[in-house]
Amino acid sequence: MKSKHMMLAGVRRVAMLSGMAAMMIAGPIAAAKTPLQQGADADVIATVNRVPIQRAQLDEAVRSSGQPDTPAQRQTLTEGLIARELIRQAAEKEKLGNTEQVAQAVRKARVDTENRLYIAQHMRPEAISEAQVRARYDAIVAELGTEEYKARVITVRDDLTAKAVLAKLDRGVPFETLAAENSVAPSRTDGGALPWFSFRTPVSEGHTQGLALPLALAVSMLDVGRISRSPVAVGNQRVIVKLDAKRPVVTPSYEQARASLRQTMESQASERAFTQLVGTLAAKAVIVPPRNSRQD
Repeated sequence: MKSKHMMLAGVRRVAMLSGMAAMMIAGPIAAAKTPLQQGADADVIATVNRVPIQRAQLDEAVRSSGQPDTPAQRQTLTEGLIARELIRQAAEKEKLGNTEQVAQAVRKARVDTENRLYIAQHMRPEAISEAQVRARYDAIVAELGTEEYKARVITVRDDLTAKAVLAKLDRGVPFETLAAENSVAPSRTDGGALPWFSFRTPVSEGHTQGLALPLALAVSMLDVGRISRSPVAVGNQRVIVKLDAKRPVVTPSYEQARASLRQTMESQASERAFTQLVGTLAAKAVIVPPRNSRQD
């Protein structure tokens, strides 16, 4: 009984830490080994009904787990590999490998792998130089003010809704509750909370760290804990803003910021390269839009 519990624990551990549950669909990992090969293979760590489990499989499971390589970890993952092979053999006996679900999984794995290989061979992201990272850092620092702000917003689509929200705030309904119930902005899931941000004052267009100018103006004039008494017009939407906190800006040094900044810039370069690659392929293709998007 104890060994069964240990084996089941191994299944769960392997599935969570090394993604082997997905590989169970993609195909057997040991079926290619025949019984005649077992004796010649010195790296077999176990056999299940004469089907070998290779040490390389265990090594890969350890790497994929992200956990320290310890004897206990290897024992747990070995038990998981054994249990996985037992289940695979039972599934094969019931011919589950011939089902449409498995066929779909194989097709998906093939397409995903082909796509990854194509992208790796053809996508050419711009190389980010140290000078570019430094220039981005200097530009960001130049846009910072002396203070940074922590605000919450409730973004609605019309004046009537904004007026109703303000009335509920006057009656003591928490800002966070009303943001979750009424806001159309992504921040609604966090009670309307925005990240810390800073900008130079007096506020001017194009120097608000991406914040809409009317909203930046409203934030800069609020005292901590106060709520704008009238909705702020941002395009066709109306925004009610609350200032939660304010503090002096502490600018990280270039050495402190450079790694994170480079990672962000490289990620953006990859996104641009991917968009360009797909655009080039699309320009050479004949694409028929879905029926529900056609203009009749």
